[in-house]
Amino acid sequence: MIAVNSPTRPTRPFRAFTLLEVMVSVAIMGVIVMALYAVFNQTQRALRANSNQTDVLEGGRFAMALLVTDLRSVTAAGVAPETNFVAALSPAINVPILSALKDDLYSRYYVASRPADWSGYVPVVQSLNIRSERRTNVLGEVFLHSRTGVRSSGVAYRVLNARGGVGTLARFAYEHTNRFVLPGTLSTACLLQPAASFAQVLDGVVHFRVQAFDPLGYPMTWLNREWYGNAAGNRQASLGYQLGVDVVLERDPRVSTETLAMFRSNALPAAVEIEIGILDPESLAQFRALPEGSVFAERFLSNRAAQVQLFRQRVPIWQAPPLQSAQSVRP
Repeated sequence: MIAVNSPTRPTRPFRAFTLLEVMVSVAIMGVIVMALYAVFNQTQRALRANSNQTDVLEGGRFAMALLVTDLRSVTAAGVAPETNFVAALSPAINVPILSALKDDLYSRYYVASRPADWSGYVPVVQSLNIRSERRTNVLGEVFLHSRTGVRSSGVAYRVLNARGGVGTLARFAYEHTNRFVLPGTLSTACLLQPAASFAQVLDGVVHFRVQAFDPLGYPMTWLNREWYGNAAGNRQASLGYQLGVDVVLERDPRVSTETLAMFRSNALPAAVEIEIGILDPESLAQFRALPEGSVFAERFLSNRAAQVQLFRQRVPIWQAPPLQSAQSVRP
């Protein structure tokens, strides 16, 4: 048997990628990976922003709903000089009935050592980037009196631990079951409470302001307080309320544009407007990571107006008497 040799196939040399091809492939993959990372990063940032926005909106709505509920139950004590309503910069050390206790109130208001601005209130001013406009944020507090049957209740709201102008909105409630209580019992019991007695409501508050309004929709401020007297030389209000005693509208020396408003006896404002400014959680964490009271922290906060969500609502006081102002001095 003769073996027949099969024709041999020509061997084909093994071929690999060249260095240029590898570099081009790596470059293309890098571009694809970077594009995917950019899309993923933008998606994550959008999700975080939506989550932060949701947290801020939910917190703001909850705080506003709580305040509105308390405001709508405000009633006059009917006892002079019991306080029905107080709205002032926090702490309200210039309220006449507490003027002798201002030092004690301030030391109780701050949990730790007193801040550098203990002798005066320093508001946070933020740039709006609109024709060099600037917004002044203030931190106020409010006291409310209500009565249900024989029970008298007092509620106070204030911003605690406001280091650098950002703090936590908190609430304290006090109830007295006796029909007759000494004048000033509820307001003093609420306003003199230490910070540890307050229940936290909302963190990251950079602005909290409460403004009283009269029945005609005008804000009741120290600039127009003479409107609520019968004549220039008569400080007796039209319904028998004495201006300066039952209705107090004084300029706050810490911020000249702000008014310390207090209503006692049977006096109440016709409506109250609430403003709450909340710093978003991401900016709040960055702000608190900066050295407290430093120039960096101040500049950081002043340039974060876009990260502040502002809530505003005007609430009518249902139990308010029809307080009339002197028409002769109205515009």
